[in-house]
Amino acid sequence: MQQWNFTLERQLKQSLVVRGSYVGTRGNHLFIAMDEDVAFPGPGPVPARRPYPAYASISAWEPVGISTYHSLQLSAEKRMSKGLAFTAWVHVQQEYGCGWRRQFGLSGIAK
Repeated sequence: MQQWNFTLERQLKQSLVVRGSYVGTRGNHLFIAMDEDVAFPGPGPVPARRPYPAYASISAWEPVGISTYHSLQLSAEKRMSKGLAFTAWVHVQQEYGCGWRRQFGLSGIAK
């Protein structure tokens, strides 16, 4: 598993701070279940086209999976008088997994 991140923070005024971060990960050689008895394409019944027709299915765990994750995290904090502070943030992410399912998320909150 590889992980990396990078953050920049800047104080724009005495009471205002902004922050931007990038976070990423990558996984290699992840074990996934593979069906080793997949039927060959063509006409005819499926069991007859399988490499091992005497078996219903043959599964094996193989280290061929990969995963990646990227995210951008932005935030701003405004400090007021008497300890009161407001924070707003946005988090954008993108993931890929063994099934190559793509996800995109956006979230934010203000306190």
